[in-house]
Amino acid sequence: MVSGDPGYFSLLDALRRSYDEEVLQVIPGISSVQFAFARLALPWHDASFLSFHGRRPSDEELSYRPGRVLGIITDKAYSSRTIPQLLMELGWPKGAKTAICARLSYGDERIVRTTLGGAISEREETHCVVVVIG
Repeated sequence: MVSGDPGYFSLLDALRRSYDEEVLQVIPGISSVQFAFARLALPWHDASFLSFHGRRPSDEELSYRPGRVLGIITDKAYSSRTIPQLLMELGWPKGAKTAICARLSYGDERIVRTTLGGAISEREETHCVVVVIG
C-alpha cells in the first residue's frame, strides 16, 4: 500500500508489470504535488510536473521560461538542495520563487518559501515536493 496518487510515479506501474490489470483495485489519494499546490494556494493548470524520483528529467524538460511553474518530486539523489542548484545551472534565475514542501499532511509538515538561491542553504529534504515559479 502506498499513499497519494498511485498512478503518478508510484507503485502502480510496477504492479501492472507483475499482475493483470483486472486483479488490481486502485484507490487513489491526493498526490503530493496536488497537496503542495493546495497548501501554497497556487493553481496548477499551467504547471509542469516532473519527477526526480529514481530518474532525471532532460535538460529540455527543466528549461527556463519566464513565468514557468514546476512541481517537482525529489528523492535522495536529487533533493531540495541539488535540484535548485541544477536549475540555476540550466539558466533559472537565482531569485525564482521556490517552496520546499516536506512531510505534507503529517504533524511535522514543513513548507519553506524561499528562492532557488536560498533553497541551497535550507535544511535538505528528500522525498518532498519542490515548487518553482520562474
